[in-house]
Amino acid sequence: MYRIDQHKNIYLSRGDDFSYTFPVYVDNSETAYKFEKNDGCMLFFYIFIPNSINYEFVMKKTFETDGSVTTEFNNDKSSTTKVLNNIDDKGNITVTLTEEDTMKIFPGQYKYQIRVKVKDSSGNLVLKTVTNRKDFYVIEDDYSNRIW
Repeated sequence: MYRIDQHKNIYLSRGDDFSYTFPVYVDNSETAYKFEKNDGCMLFFYIFIPNSINYEFVMKKTFETDGSVTTEFNNDKSSTTKVLNNIDDKGNITVTLTEEDTMKIFPGQYKYQIRVKVKDSSGNLVLKTVTNRKDFYVIEDDYSNRIW
């Protein structure tokens, strides 16, 4: 089970699946960036230990527009899977964490951040930070008695 509050902080039970579509706004645009299948763009979802520097991540997931999803952990080999389609009908990429992903993250408070590699007006791929670091809580709890 998970919850995302009004500040986009994420609360997640360890061992649960997570799936959420984050609209991507680049360079103060008022409209969300539209990803297209096989356009070479990517979305990166990072989970950090609070106050970490130099992008030292606990987990990093890379979602490519060709359906490739790469999962990396700081002390483990990366793995790549292929999904049929990770772009919705509005051109957004859905971030997914599997049960196996969340079991590898110890309960505690972390930060998450989203970055993208998108095409600029010249068609070149450029790296952009989409969100500031937001809170990400992994909880060893079944939420049965929790009041949100």
